[in-house]
Amino acid sequence: MAQAAAARRMTASSRATTRPGLHVVPGRVAHSSARKTSRCTARQAARYRQLFTLACVALVAVTIFGTARVTLTAQAAAAAIESGRLNSEIKAERLVGDLLECDKSALSTPSRIECIAGESLKMAEAPHVAYLELPASTGTDTGPFTDAGSVVTNKGENRPVQKAQNDGFSGMLASVMEMATSEAEVLLVGDAGLVSTR
Repeated sequence: MAQAAAARRMTASSRATTRPGLHVVPGRVAHSSARKTSRCTARQAARYRQLFTLACVALVAVTIFGTARVTLTAQAAAAAIESGRLNSEIKAERLVGDLLECDKSALSTPSRIECIAGESLKMAEAPHVAYLELPASTGTDTGPFTDAGSVVTNKGENRPVQKAQNDGFSGMLASVMEMATSEAEVLLVGDAGLVSTR
């Protein structure tokens, strides 16, 4: 028995000597890895913030540039449209001015009026032609047919004529003659305008 107990002691002591001396230190390795991961995540978060800030700045710059470009393009298109409209108005006004100059040149001389009346309106030439010469206006309008004038005949005679007053039969006849003269003038000027535009 004593031998068996001694053998057991020897085996126990041999087992005790063969075991390595390990010591468990709780928490040191875990804390260092956690610190490393927290540092990495903080760096990544800072990088992500910088990238997001740069992306926002670039987006704002592109938006401002696009808005300015669209605004300038719209203003240029509006200016081109306005310029085209003004050019068309200028051309129309020049055409009207040219027509008025043609009418003025057509009606500037009595011989031209006679030529247009004979060719366009097929009017016969009058055997005796007389022109009325009215005095210059004094600024006071006393109504028609109240001033004295003169008649120049085709023979060069200048005869003074007292115009009829606006009373009775002579006034009515004078108003009818004035209306007929104005109608003939309208027809002649209108036809002269048509002839000048051809």
